[in-house]
Amino acid sequence: MTLDQLLVLSKIAETGSFRAAAGALHRAQSAISYAIKNLEEELGVELLCRDQYRPTLTAAGEAVLLRAHRVLAGTDEILELARQLKLGDEPFVNLAISAIVPMGPVIPALKDVGLRKPHLILNLRVEVLAAQGKVQDDQADMAISELVNNKPGTEGLEKFPLGHVRLLPVCAPGHPLAAEKKLLKETDLRVHTQVILPSTDVATKDIRAGIMEGAGTWSVSDFASKRHLLLGGLGWGLMPLSLVDEDLQTGRLIALNVEPYTDFSIPIYLMRKRKKFQGPCSELMWNILSAVDLNSSSWIGDREDG
Repeated sequence: MTLDQLLVLSKIAETGSFRAAAGALHRAQSAISYAIKNLEEELGVELLCRDQYRPTLTAAGEAVLLRAHRVLAGTDEILELARQLKLGDEPFVNLAISAIVPMGPVIPALKDVGLRKPHLILNLRVEVLAAQGKVQDDQADMAISELVNNKPGTEGLEKFPLGHVRLLPVCAPGHPLAAEKKLLKETDLRVHTQVILPSTDVATKDIRAGIMEGAGTWSVSDFASKRHLLLGGLGWGLMPLSLVDEDLQTGRLIALNVEPYTDFSIPIYLMRKRKKFQGPCSELMWNILSAVDLNSSSWIGDREDG
């Protein structure tokens, strides 16, 4: 069985006759008949009923045609990909995003990239204190991330500011900390369990950003799980405002008035290596993402329900 035989079957079904299919494919009608006859013999089933004026698909022919369309569509995608590669487009771009970054403002930008480069494969990884490292270790072409200044090689990064992400210490209304009306200090929090997200990068796993020294901790792997534990009253923790805004408005979570976190915002950057070659798709993505405004009021904060 060949792609050409599947194409002939598809064209007969589309045009309704052997003659019309031959004309559409610029071939002799005998070549069309020969291709279908060989395909039927190879598959051992009759694909077309020839008893009427126009050939019609048998039940087996309809089933084979359905799968033939999928195969031919895949072939077209490969051909288009090859055309893009000839033009210099890279086949994929690796993007790392910090877990604290709200996806709401980023999605329209990625959609724009997809519309302009429909055959581009995007590999997107969400990281905790590790997105920058993926760029520095050549595991990502670019990242949207907070800046980890104590990681070697930071001076080799090109950075473009996208805004700030506000983090809030929160707990459930039934948690003991929720009843405190005073301005809390770190010593008040140390006696309570803190729910944390450790770094997803082995090289930065010891970074204690936002983790209270001396406090007991429960570790989770994502913000959705962290939010559920906080809603269940199992501790307190720092959460991006975009993920708990609705919970705060409805009273499912309470923002704690803690001295170190009264106005705790982290600057976020689009970053990539300065001296690394960027293909056309990567350059396009960089230019589009650089217009993202994380603090724009034109998007609705996204919340993970898990």
